[in-house]
Amino acid sequence: MNKRRGPTLRARFAIEQLEIVATLPGVWHDAVTYGDLLLNPCWDSLRGDKRFDKIVAAAKAASK
Repeated sequence: MNKRRGPTLRARFAIEQLEIVATLPGVWHDAVTYGDLLLNPCWDSLRGDKRFDKIVAAAKAASK
């Protein structure tokens, strides 16, 4: 994420897609888990974005 200008177009698109996948029921939702969002380094470029943090928080709540 570009701290000065906000998220890049690629990061915005990734978060938009993640928001959709995170709300899908069943098998698709299981593909993106709280642990994956929290620990997988592939999400590092999205960390610190408020929308990503919101998705992680929702995944945490759903995992309880």
